[in-house]
Amino acid sequence: MTAAAGSPGRAVSAKTLGSTLAASTVGALGGFKGAQVVSLRAAEREKRYWERLTTAVSDKVIRVWGRLESQLENYHSLLVQRSEGLAAISSLQQQNDELRMLLNQYLNSKINTELKIPPTAAL
Repeated sequence: MTAAAGSPGRAVSAKTLGSTLAASTVGALGGFKGAQVVSLRAAEREKRYWERLTTAVSDKVIRVWGRLESQLENYHSLLVQRSEGLAAISSLQQQNDELRMLLNQYLNSKINTELKIPPTAAL
């Protein structure tokens, strides 16, 4: 086993693993039995590698990420509400403009001059 492959906390590069496997295969064990031993060693190294990766991110960091995710979801819902509110405001502004235009048409209508008390006098 090489120093890089055996030391905890260090990733085993593919080149190091490949050269170790090649050296072991050609080495003194030789034959089919040697290949099985090399295969078992490689499997064991791979297992240790993946086990080390499970502790690469601490529990504290995972809790922070979870809290961040929940807060971002809250922020997203707030932004969705604001977006819906802005759409409602836009719709109300359009309706207000249409009603203002209709009111001006009614107030400026020729029929208002024929009335004894025109609507403009009451305003």
